[in-house]
Amino acid sequence: IVSIAFISITVLVAALVIILLFSSFFIRSVMLPVEQITEKAKRIANGSYGAQIKTKYNDEIADLAETINEMSVKISQNEKMQAEFISQLSHELRTPLTTISGYAELLSSGMLQKPEDATEFGRKILAESRRLLTLIEDIIRLSRLDEGVRDEVTPVDLTALIHHCVQKLTPAAQNAQVSISASGNDPVLISGDHALLEEMLTNLLENGIKYNHAGGYVRARAEMADGRAVVTVADNGVGIAPEDQQRVFERFYRVDKSRSKQTGGTGLGLSIVKHGAQVHHAQIAMQSALGEGTTITLTFPAQSSGKK
Repeated sequence: IVSIAFISITVLVAALVIILLFSSFFIRSVMLPVEQITEKAKRIANGSYGAQIKTKYNDEIADLAETINEMSVKISQNEKMQAEFISQLSHELRTPLTTISGYAELLSSGMLQKPEDATEFGRKILAESRRLLTLIEDIIRLSRLDEGVRDEVTPVDLTALIHHCVQKLTPAAQNAQVSISASGNDPVLISGDHALLEEMLTNLLENGIKYNHAGGYVRARAEMADGRAVVTVADNGVGIAPEDQQRVFERFYRVDKSRSKQTGGTGLGLSIVKHGAQVHHAQIAMQSALGEGTTITLTFPAQSSGKK
């Protein structure tokens, strides 16, 4: 009996030791990733996003670690993009301000001999001031889009909106000796931000006019295809090289910097189009060839479109 009791106690003690060892190992294996996650969270809070959390297990803690790793990468990328944007913005603001300052200094110096020089300098100051105001307005618009701010969503007839934008830009097209037209009369309805959609279409049409040649054309239409609203803006202008086609939607990216400055472009027009498309869950497609022109298509989701 004593022997059996002794054996039982020994087995019980051994079992307890094993349980304690296993518990210790289990607690350590759980606490180590938790400590790593806590340390990583502190580093993110202090602006350090480098090291990734590593865990050998496939459980809820591993899922949490992966989520924090992904968040860290996204925050790092956003900070990098923000720094690049600020750098580009500083350059874009500096250029017109330097020009305005230079001409204003000449005007105030009293050194101009001819009255027509003062008139010409005044025109240049006015042109740079307008360009600066346009740039600021585009930046504000992009900032609002980044923050998810949008105007009231209402039914919008894309056909009517295109005709309105074409009529608005006809004088600019005539000055550039470019024909501009809208085809189609059937209403094409979607639910959207009217002001933003108008700005998107205006930007596309303006690009078609600016990056064109005398005798060129810009054509726009809205139609229904497979239950989806589709907007197409096509021109036979200068076209875009294949290596630039993915980048033209980036902020401040210009294919031809000198031509863009001459036409008063801010380098933000297509970026607004891209963000506006994202707001409306629309897809953008581009077809372009150097010397032949560019066609940009916006396809809106079926659930938000309709036709009378």
